Amino acid sequence: VVMGVAALPLMLWGISISQTAWVRKRRTFSLLVAMALLLASYARASIVAAAVSCILFCVLTRRFRMLVAGGAIGILLAMGVAIVVPLPNSPDASTNLSSRFLFKGKDQAGALSSRTSVWDTTIASIRQHPWFGTGFGTALSNYDSSINQVGNFGSNAATTREHGNSYLAIVEGLGLLGVLPFAVLLIMTLTNISRVLKYFRFSKDIFSPAVPLTFVLIAGLVHALFEDWLFAVGYYTCVFFWTFGFMLVDIVPRAAGRRISSFGSGSV
Repeated sequence: VVMGVAALPLMLWGISISQTAWVRKRRTFSLLVAMALLLASYARASIVAAAVSCILFCVLTRRFRMLVAGGAIGILLAMGVAIVVPLPNSPDASTNLSSRFLFKGKDQAGALSSRTSVWDTTIASIRQHPWFGTGFGTALSNYDSSINQVGNFGSNAATTREHGNSYLAIVEGLGLLGVLPFAVLLIMTLTNISRVLKYFRFSKDIFSPAVPLTFVLIAGLVHALFEDWLFAVGYYTCVFFWTFGFMLVDIVPRAAGRRISSFGSGSV
């Protein structure tokens, strides 16, 4: 999560604003290390989040050569990781890239086999409690059969379960009515992201502090489609993500103001 959501988007932006060859080389080396660490984790959600954010950045900045070079280097790193790093829970899996990174050694089960089951369970729970949910941070489980297994200071796998999607998780916990404040928060964040992307598209102001914040938030929103941390109170990525989200609220008006000023001076 750290490499895919935070490190790669920030490092790619850092390379793009480098003003000396030495700084660019040093940051490029750090980016390659981050890519290797990300691929070595075999975390598909993080890989997809980083890919979406970085590809969008390269397209908007018209750095197509960087995009092609980064894709080629990524494939080479993936090949090296497939040979050297064993696949967790499947150490004898094939070194085929699609088998390792797409199916994680379970070719016959399908790429989303680990998610569809938990998604179906969460959707079924939402249908049972559509309006007010099951309670914030809770999930329906077989509590009766596991009541004697609960510890004094924490819960275990018998009383909690994975949702595989942050948005489904919050709807299950709060229902369609209770989730409205969180929906407004997400809409505001998406609106700010959209404003920065529009400003960035026209101004090409890559040095704006709103740019790295925006692409980290994009990576986080994509990653949240496959993991349920976006509203997990106390989880480090949740704190990091929303800190960036609230910082963007203060930076967006300045970016929009600069855009208006630049257009005005151009017309004069």
